[in-house]
Amino acid sequence: MMKRIFLVTFFVFTFTSFNTMYALTIDDLLNAVKNQPDSIIDKLQIEKSNIEKEKLTAKLYPSVDGIVSYEYHNSPTNLRPMPPTEVNPRVDPIPFSKAILRYGLELKMPLFVKEIYTLRKKLSVVQSELRLKRKQNIISREAAVVSLNASLSYLESYIDYLDKRIESLNTTKNHISLMVKNGRLPEAELYKIDNLILQLKSMKNNLVNKKVEIVKNIKILTSKDIEESVPMTLVEQNLNGENLTLKILNKDIEANLISKQAAKDKFYPSLYLTASYIQNAGTAYNTDTHIERTYGSIMVALKIPLFEKTNFTGLKESKIDLFKAKQKYNKAKLEIESTKQKIDEQLPIIEENISLYQKQVENQRDLLNIAKVAYKNQRMTTEEYLRYEVNLLQSQAELSNMIAEKWKLIAEKALLNGKDLVEVIK
Repeated sequence: MMKRIFLVTFFVFTFTSFNTMYALTIDDLLNAVKNQPDSIIDKLQIEKSNIEKEKLTAKLYPSVDGIVSYEYHNSPTNLRPMPPTEVNPRVDPIPFSKAILRYGLELKMPLFVKEIYTLRKKLSVVQSELRLKRKQNIISREAAVVSLNASLSYLESYIDYLDKRIESLNTTKNHISLMVKNGRLPEAELYKIDNLILQLKSMKNNLVNKKVEIVKNIKILTSKDIEESVPMTLVEQNLNGENLTLKILNKDIEANLISKQAAKDKFYPSLYLTASYIQNAGTAYNTDTHIERTYGSIMVALKIPLFEKTNFTGLKESKIDLFKAKQKYNKAKLEIESTKQKIDEQLPIIEENISLYQKQVENQRDLLNIAKVAYKNQRMTTEEYLRYEVNLLQSQAELSNMIAEKWKLIAEKALLNGKDLVEVIK
């Protein structure tokens, strides 16, 4: 019974470990990018811009304040403006008092402030810019994951090739050891082979160290633990699209253009509404009795800016910012067009190199097999034989490197054209 439970537990654990290790796909890694802290921060920036727009809109709403004040004067003061026919000074308490308590409500509301409407328009543009930046940042991180995964695949292939060469050299070393014991070859031949084995093992350790670094970087971008690279297939050949950097910079130009208009709007008149309803209480100075008077008013005021130096300097600054934004766009456009042209020219060359290295690997493998026979029959020196081992390794490494470079260029092209890599690579 215990043995059965142990076996069931063992298979469950093995199955779980197997799924954990191999269940991850490139889709999982790319989709995980969208849920990382950096992406969430970008999303929060968009939400914050919504709040900024709400705050600006709130300035158009009326504000209502409760007012309470207590005043004391060295001579009787009127509670509010009083017409001469309001009281009979001989018999009525006159609403003048040294101590006055005032309380009530005050309303203020902008009826027309052109700058506020312009700034609201600018915030709408800024929101669009932030959405584009978020999309670009996500694609940028996806491209980084693809590039890292390609590099990881390259290192794994290189390590595998090193293991095979080390295994091949050990086999040859065992054969040569017998010949050395029989006196047919000097012992120095073994040292030559052994030195190359040690070099290859050292190379392997360095590559394993780099692999650990790449795995760590992938985890930073995705929060996923992987032990080896995941397969990738290009499912979308058409990588053309709109460059997000240029779209972002174009939005920046639009925002600065609106900022310039907002600076001009400061010279426009503004219209405000104010209203108040105040209760005034005190002690009549002539009868020494408690008196109260209410006082309400409503006013529409036109504020005309005649001169304010900061308005002029603000307008100059907005013009400079607009010019600077346009120059950034022009610079980025030149760089992006140049990069696109470079990638379009490099991709066919790399694809051709992949075909050439594939053929070269086949040739080097055949040459190595011939060299092994010749070396065992003592028709070739150790140095010559080792060169064939190294040549095959170099060709295999170059082939893997070309494949990794192709994936990196694909990721870079997708980023340049604003293509979500989740739709491009599976």
